[in-house]
Amino acid sequence: MEEKLCPFCNRLTITEVCCHCGNRVSEGDTLSYAYRMMMCGVRLDNLEIIQEYAREYLNENPKNDVVKYYLFYAQGDPNRYDLILDTTPNLLHEVAIHIIHHTKAKKVGALERFLIRQKMDEEPYLKIIHTLFREDSYSNSERVKDEELFSSLAIPMVFSDEVRPIVYRRNAVIFGILAGVLFILTFLIGLFSFGLEVRYFGFVFIFIIPSYLLAVSTSFLLYKKVKFPFILIVGFIILLLTTYVVLLPESANFAKHCLRILTSGYDFIMYIQEGFII
Repeated sequence: MEEKLCPFCNRLTITEVCCHCGNRVSEGDTLSYAYRMMMCGVRLDNLEIIQEYAREYLNENPKNDVVKYYLFYAQGDPNRYDLILDTTPNLLHEVAIHIIHHTKAKKVGALERFLIRQKMDEEPYLKIIHTLFREDSYSNSERVKDEELFSSLAIPMVFSDEVRPIVYRRNAVIFGILAGVLFILTFLIGLFSFGLEVRYFGFVFIFIIPSYLLAVSTSFLLYKKVKFPFILIVGFIILLLTTYVVLLPESANFAKHCLRILTSGYDFIMYIQEGFII
């Protein structure tokens, strides 16, 4: 039978239901992508990646105990030792190896209680814990031998070189299209509605939202997530350039244009005050 690559755990399987993680191979979607990216973060021990994709996964499937464990780990939450995982033996084994590897000596008691509560044969893992944390006379040769045993218990996971950023591209396209539509609508509204006395600060105000939506789209393309410092700076630059083009020839001097952008709020207040005075 032909081997298939499971989109959930990225292992080869010859059955429609993956023999490693128990998921149906043909049902790979954004949920499986979030799980896969989270596991990439686990392999790299990148807490930021783990938190981002574990939260994204749990928003759609809050009952996955393994994802809850890795989210608690990334957050430094000690409640991970209180979890009782309802999952496959392979995934349970992998979590057991992970939690042993990332537990300090002062938490050994909680670690042992965690392993005992799971639906698994805990004796091999308790033996490893006893060897790693409890033996004072632990010779170097025995340590090397046990570390090799510990490594052999880990389940290797190989990820393909290309990870499709479906979610990021989708978000970038959505925000980009929304920004473009708003630019067109606000330009037409301003063109037919603003008089000369409000034209400058009026276009500045109505272009703020589409400028920052376009900055969000750019952030997704470049960084695959929202980066607020980048958005603040790029959004302001887009606002400067778009209003400069729209307000030509009034804004021919770029330096004066930048100054008028910064004083638009003041110009608006003065316009309102003059209206009340009149």
